[in-house]
Amino acid sequence: MAFRIGGDEFLLLAECEPDEAQAQFERMRRRLSNLGRRIDPRYLYSVSYGIVAVEPDNVLPASALLDMADARMYAYIRAYKRRQKDRLT
Repeated sequence: MAFRIGGDEFLLLAECEPDEAQAQFERMRRRLSNLGRRIDPRYLYSVSYGIVAVEPDNVLPASALLDMADARMYAYIRAYKRRQKDRLT
């Protein structure tokens, strides 16, 4: 299931293991990037994400889970920017 949180932020719920969620997001990221290059190669289209696994006995509120996902997403963005910088040097 997908929910728009606001702006360009979405919440995707998937019943799967974290490694499968990671693989799904990587496939989506590649597809979006490839589609963007075909539509207009002047622009870079990307997806940033943060994955949080929730067990059935989870007792954390949704706001805490979203905060965790945000923190992981920003860590992903920082790592991506470092990789891009390293490629240029």
